[in-house]
Amino acid sequence: MTSTLTDIETIKRRAARILNQAANAANEHEKNVFQAKAFAMMAQYGLSEAEMRMMSADQGKVVHKTIPITGPNKVEQTRLWHSICRSLHCASTGVTGYTRVSVYGVESHVQRAIILFELLKPQMLAEARQATPPEATDEGWNEPDDWYYHRGRKAAITREFRRNFLIGFAAA
Repeated sequence: MTSTLTDIETIKRRAARILNQAANAANEHEKNVFQAKAFAMMAQYGLSEAEMRMMSADQGKVVHKTIPITGPNKVEQTRLWHSICRSLHCASTGVTGYTRVSVYGVESHVQRAIILFELLKPQMLAEARQATPPEATDEGWNEPDDWYYHRGRKAAITREFRRNFLIGFAAA
């Protein structure tokens, strides 16, 4: 009975390797060939796709990295960081003052989180700087009466709108 279990484990590993080759194929034709071969092997031996995913999952070493948070809107940048880490199966912690964040996870996931954060952070901040609430563009802001009141109100509404934009960006 032991030899049968060993044979099944060998077949599972072989099918998982073929699925990994399909995932990393150079073109669509190669991908289809590898997938067909893996699915035929899975059907022949009664293996499920979930078993194959578990076999091909990254069993890498868990690492810890600390990332500095710089620039404006550190609280919202930290929210973006936590959202990215949660999506990539990592655990993240922040430091009081929002000057740096830590991440714990499989090395490949941590690297993906760092790359994604470095790509999305400038985009989020640039779009927030350009975000203008609908109320701030109304003609009513140009009235000569109570100009200082309108100017202060416009600035407050714009700040709130941009902060909400950043929160929404991080949550999406």
